[in-house]
Amino acid sequence: MTGNVKRRLVIATLLTAGLVAATPAAAQPAPTAATEYPWRQLMVDTGREYFPIDWLEARVRELSALGMNTLHLHLSDNQGFRLRSDTHPEVNSAQTYSKDEIRALVSYAEGYGITVVPEIDMPSHMGQILAHHPELQLVPAHTTPAEAQQDSLLGGPETKIDLSNPASYQLMGDLLREFLPLFPGPYWHLGADEYVSDFDRYPQLSPYAVRDYIAWASTILAETGKTPIVWNDGLNWPGALGLDQSIIIDYWSAGTAPWIRTGRGPAELAANGNRLVNAGFTPTYFVTGGPAAGLNTPPALLKLWNPSIFVDLSTLPAATRSQLIGSGIFVWCDDPTAMTPDEITAPLSERLAIIAGKLRGQ
Repeated sequence: MTGNVKRRLVIATLLTAGLVAATPAAAQPAPTAATEYPWRQLMVDTGREYFPIDWLEARVRELSALGMNTLHLHLSDNQGFRLRSDTHPEVNSAQTYSKDEIRALVSYAEGYGITVVPEIDMPSHMGQILAHHPELQLVPAHTTPAEAQQDSLLGGPETKIDLSNPASYQLMGDLLREFLPLFPGPYWHLGADEYVSDFDRYPQLSPYAVRDYIAWASTILAETGKTPIVWNDGLNWPGALGLDQSIIIDYWSAGTAPWIRTGRGPAELAANGNRLVNAGFTPTYFVTGGPAAGLNTPPALLKLWNPSIFVDLSTLPAATRSQLIGSGIFVWCDDPTAMTPDEITAPLSERLAIIAGKLRGQ
């Protein structure tokens, strides 16, 4: 990594921590007073890197001791599908969680007052699944060298399912319905991130494809009374938001390259009636390896962060401030070989302790 790149990464971290002014001081948002947030979570990227059950149980005990209440398991990604499927065994990774293991983990977490929120990330981040269903891969009409480079940063078209193909919904529906009964909690994360922003390359798609996917999947979740959660960057269709107010939004990206841009700020989403989780990629992300690891916020700076400040440095207006329900630490394993679960424990625990105090108004 060059000195200039390191400098930009440090500045980006300082910007999001609110320690460097990105706009004139008079325009800086005023943080809200410290208060307890009802949603206090840890997310673990088990899709890219397999984490043993006993490691996850240790995190449950740690979360409970810190007054946290939610364990979000990112169970699928391009590198892995960790729920052992009977309906589609071809998508299973070499290391998976059996249904009995998941039931036991969920029950264990409940005993400690921790809600497990599962995520099967669709319609993008599906490389492990689509490697066995190439007929469902999204194929662009053209690809320039610049587009190929951008694709590589987001996994490539082969990691995205073709939402114009009816067979795609059969596969996604099979997986959702198979695993919904394993998780009795009230929430399910649908993903919906990093799909498509340049629809000229994909004339088979409607620009409202992600909106329609969310609506379709939400109908399936409604069969078991679950509330959907989505990442914010997928909400980039034209015109009005038109999103059901019950959907919770993990607000992680304000469109910083190479991520897909969205013009919808937290205030617009809150004005629609949606609840938000502050999942700003810095400082709440802890990336264990790969280029994005350079954006990890050092614990000393995390101590200075206010959970009411989003990644774009905005805060919610007073009228909708209560719709920011919380935040947490998000462990991403972009390079699953960079750190073992045991090596992740210490730096994660240091960050969890800091953010737990902030979310409890301490």
